[in-house]
Amino acid sequence: LSQVTWPRLSFIASDHKGNCVGYVLAKMDDDNNRDQKKRDEKAPNGHITSLAVMRSHRKLGLASRLMIQANEAMREIYGSQYCSLHVRRSNRAALHLYKETMGFTQYDLEVGYYADGEDALAMKKFLGEPKGKHVEVEEKRLERVRIRKERDENNESASDRKQRLRREKIEARKKESVDGKTDEKDEKQ
Repeated sequence: LSQVTWPRLSFIASDHKGNCVGYVLAKMDDDNNRDQKKRDEKAPNGHITSLAVMRSHRKLGLASRLMIQANEAMREIYGSQYCSLHVRRSNRAALHLYKETMGFTQYDLEVGYYADGEDALAMKKFLGEPKGKHVEVEEKRLERVRIRKERDENNESASDRKQRLRREKIEARKKESVDGKTDEKDEKQ
């Protein structure tokens, strides 16, 4: 048995005897990207990898409850702003659940996504702005993006930017001290 990578995002539904009758497996979409710049360019995104409910327990709302639970955990634990998933083009029941019940929208078509060659609809749902501890994390991410954009626009390295900011700070202090002295002279007259 392999270890669950994102255990806080995976849930099961059990019947009255404790038997598993449904599950959702989800993860945070980190793209295994070690490049901070590329990670910063997109908001945290959760991904549903698998959702299943036994036929005998369908039409009871279990799938939507499992999805809601996974989406809430993505947002509250990891600060996810979006949830994405793939669904077979032919799976009408799943498409109805995702589009009509859960509010997902299609953003892409991935041709030949499944092993049997069937296409997948790539879908996404906005979960909301960050909250709690994730607000600060998102603010820092956006600040890094802003700084990087500013550096790119000015064609400067990180050290060049630091030097420029130091110069600007010194100039601002000098201006404040000159303005303060001017105010003192005005008061004396």
